[in-house]
Amino acid sequence: MERGHGTESRNTPFLRHVYDGEEADMRRLYEQAKRDQWNAASDIDWDAPLEGDGGLIADDLVDICGTRFWGRLGAAEIAALGISLAAA
Repeated sequence: MERGHGTESRNTPFLRHVYDGEEADMRRLYEQAKRDQWNAASDIDWDAPLEGDGGLIADDLVDICGTRFWGRLGAAEIAALGISLAAA
């Protein structure tokens, strides 16, 4: 007996929860999906240097941006603050 469930509608669909990877159509669809999707492992040059100052958050999204406290911070401190805020 197949696992799945029914749901009420004008027609009663049967939703399968087990997809046999050995079925040719399912295997073909799966392989196409893998090929056509964005893949971080192969689509990003992880050895390329990062652009910018290393900050993760735009300056204007930091609450103290534009204040006298902000004006006292150096570029490295602003980048570190952005990293800290992104991790919070």
